[in-house]
Amino acid sequence: MESRERGELVERSNFVSFVLMAPGYCLRDFRVRVLKDELHIDAPDFEMTRALGCRAGSAIKTEYRNGVLSVRIPKKI
Repeated sequence: MESRERGELVERSNFVSFVLMAPGYCLRDFRVRVLKDELHIDAPDFEMTRALGCRAGSAIKTEYRNGVLSVRIPKKI
């Protein structure tokens, strides 16, 4: 199943944050990738792609706590 409507994308001056409500997982369940200007997240029962609206750097930080996956992506200058 693919979803393009999940999560919230927030753009800041030097990074982009993405927050996804995904209870019942652990951090190892997610595969998070950035290809060009898109965020790709794969989990055991869903996958999603989200346009970032900017060029992204490669130092992605992910965190999963209390059912919420947080992804922080630096902008490429």
